[in-house]
Amino acid sequence: MLSYDLIMKVDIHDDRTKRKAMKALSGLSVAAVSKLRKFCRAELLSIGPAKEPQKKDGPKKYEQNKLLDRSGMSTLYTKQAGMELTEPPKVEQWHGVVEIHLMDNNLCELPESPDCPQLKILFLQGNADLTMIPTLFFNHMPVLHVLDLSFTSIQDLPISFFKLVALREFLLRGCELFMELPPEIGQLKKLEKLDLDGTQITHLPIEIQELLNLKTLTLSFYEYDTGYDSIIPPGVLSNLQQLIELSIDVSPDDHRLGSHVEIIITEICELRNLKTLTLFIPKVDILKHIEENYLKQINSFSFVVGHHMKRIILRVPPEVETEIKRWDKSLKFVNGRNVPDKIKMVLKHAKAFFLDRHMTIPKLSEFGLENFRRLRWNNGYGTSGNCTFFYLYLSPCLCQCMSLLS
Repeated sequence: MLSYDLIMKVDIHDDRTKRKAMKALSGLSVAAVSKLRKFCRAELLSIGPAKEPQKKDGPKKYEQNKLLDRSGMSTLYTKQAGMELTEPPKVEQWHGVVEIHLMDNNLCELPESPDCPQLKILFLQGNADLTMIPTLFFNHMPVLHVLDLSFTSIQDLPISFFKLVALREFLLRGCELFMELPPEIGQLKKLEKLDLDGTQITHLPIEIQELLNLKTLTLSFYEYDTGYDSIIPPGVLSNLQQLIELSIDVSPDDHRLGSHVEIIITEICELRNLKTLTLFIPKVDILKHIEENYLKQINSFSFVVGHHMKRIILRVPPEVETEIKRWDKSLKFVNGRNVPDKIKMVLKHAKAFFLDRHMTIPKLSEFGLENFRRLRWNNGYGTSGNCTFFYLYLSPCLCQCMSLLS
């Protein structure tokens, strides 16, 4: 008996196209099999995406490749990510390289002072065993533009780091042992992106105000009794007029925030180029410093309003957090009472709404149905009455919202 295979190649670029293609192929395949069965034996074995050919794992080795830059000159890059390396490349292999990718390995040490006159990008993130950077490590990296040390165990920065005067992006995300940003950070005048999310810093040095080219600033502060009265010195934020994205996360129990948050918000509202704002606001009445026109001007905001214990609010299903982050304008109202007018004002411009532990409101309609015009997604936990638990998606149409919430 002869057997024939029908092979089709379909270019698919997104999940929506994939679903349509699979539906069309299913109908086509079933119809073809039905016709073939009239005069021969035919079976529908499977319908699905093509299987990628299995690649044999070769030896893990140092890879150094040549690329052509825009000028046509040959450059080198080193790629050794996720190779479970415990030692970095030999020091002579760092010379002449433009990019070095060593992320997601098991590195615990780095060369003392590699000569990297052309190095522009250095990825070291995800090396959890890396606790220290040699004192002279950055001495010979005069054109380094991007440095990622995220999710490492470093506790401080070597003095040679502050020689990176060409640095534009510096990431320390998830470095839980990093506790203090030195005042010398102000020497990196060309810095455009600084990510300190997930670090244990307690305050910003006033020298941050000298980073006039800063466009993206991500901060998270940890509460320690260090003697600093303010997490961000007055005048720092208002001096960073090039900021486009700003995120500030603070421990809810940090008393310093309550005494200075009004100054911080006032300075934020003076940033005319700001388009994205993520902020924890411990008290509802602080929202009085944010005008409704300001919410119209910015492209994206994410507000958590209300005092909460951080370990509790984060105990939500991962899909809930993922869903909230999908939307460019979101509001979390935590441990609230009643429905303040300022919450209604923010809700009017939000696309995602998360209501957590609000025990005095029986139904969502008390927030005002007219304030749900822009809402696309809503989730509530721990409310009272008939809304003890609900997981509700709202369509863009207000009339549908009214029928769901009335």
